Amino acid sequence: MAFLISLPLHAVTERYLEKTQKRKITVALYEHTFKKYQSLLRGNICANRFIDMHTQIDRPLVELSLICRAASLTNLQLKIKLILVPNNIRAQKLVEKGIADLSSDSVWLSEANQLDVHISVPVFENGEFEKGLYVLDNSEFIDRSMTKNEISNLRGLGLEFWVKDWIELQKITSKVVKTKNQNSLYNMLKYDRADFVLFEFSTSPNMELCEYGICLQPIKNVKVILPDSRHFIMSNKSKKSRKLFESIDTGLKLMRDKGEIKQMYLDSGHINPEVQDWQVIN
Repeated sequence: MAFLISLPLHAVTERYLEKTQKRKITVALYEHTFKKYQSLLRGNICANRFIDMHTQIDRPLVELSLICRAASLTNLQLKIKLILVPNNIRAQKLVEKGIADLSSDSVWLSEANQLDVHISVPVFENGEFEKGLYVLDNSEFIDRSMTKNEISNLRGLGLEFWVKDWIELQKITSKVVKTKNQNSLYNMLKYDRADFVLFEFSTSPNMELCEYGICLQPIKNVKVILPDSRHFIMSNKSKKSRKLFESIDTGLKLMRDKGEIKQMYLDSGHINPEVQDWQVIN
């Protein structure tokens, strides 16, 4: 059973008005993300503000910054040890077992409720999480004004363990292609195994995403919304886990009230005002 705890803010913050404490924690991070940004992940991770260092940044790194910032607001200085995992399912299992203190990737509330973990306040509210239909940067579809009927004839690609993506993908096309390997997504588009993949928007020019020498851009004026809120999950297996959870969760509440969480997602492009008026097709 998951624990979604909501404590009165004034009742929690008073205990943190003391000198800074240090805490070593283990955080699950995707192998895919680590390989891309390992030069940024050396040394003191919490000293880095990743969104100022790179024009195209994976959301788990933005959320690492969120975790560090939230802890610092309650005078907790984190020293992070990374545990590399292949996917979100593995990350969730490590947190549930207490092998990792938390996952750097936020989790859908509907998934978190199935786990025996602590659940933070939302970092994405229901309806805030959007994705574009990304195609090869030389695709004929990029600048066309495509109808929902036309898109339903395209082949959509997704990872089988991205459950929410699969649900929404099947709402916009019956031609779905599944893969288990995140590294293969770009190549499957390159070799014409599919036409598009659902990806989060980027702050790069033209909202471009590039990996393995392959660049993708979103089909203009259409997007999908993944309906659910997203939260951090934290282990509840040790005696100290409750205090760690309360510290980070309190910091997140303070950040949310000041608009800092949304601003970090805006700065990194994961909430992108350029697509505000694009048509939701799911």
